[in-house]
Amino acid sequence: MDVEGIDQEAMDCLCRYTWKGNIRELENVVQYMISMSADSPSGVMGVNCLPNQILENKTDDCPRVQEPAQQDISLREMEQQRIRQALARYGDTTEGKKRAAKELGISLATLYRRLNQSSPPVK
Repeated sequence: MDVEGIDQEAMDCLCRYTWKGNIRELENVVQYMISMSADSPSGVMGVNCLPNQILENKTDDCPRVQEPAQQDISLREMEQQRIRQALARYGDTTEGKKRAAKELGISLATLYRRLNQSSPPVK
């Protein structure tokens, strides 16, 4: 089964979660969600695919956005958002990119590779 994306309600839960780890923690959660989405005929991961630790974290730090279901976000887009957020925090200088990569738990080379995969290219 191919995963097409994630629904807004599940994305809201991910936004509200207090991420104590780095990008690897997010990657592990996404891998878990993919394995749990095998029963989803639409290919869109929902809250039923989330692990319990995400569902049990009921903080309101990230405001819930009411958007139509067609605004589902792909996994690649979610990753690109996290990269853009890290770059916004640290800047797009070489030093800023090094700090962003460290925060995300990826190498600088991987960060550049992911930036080149986005469209339009991010410098």
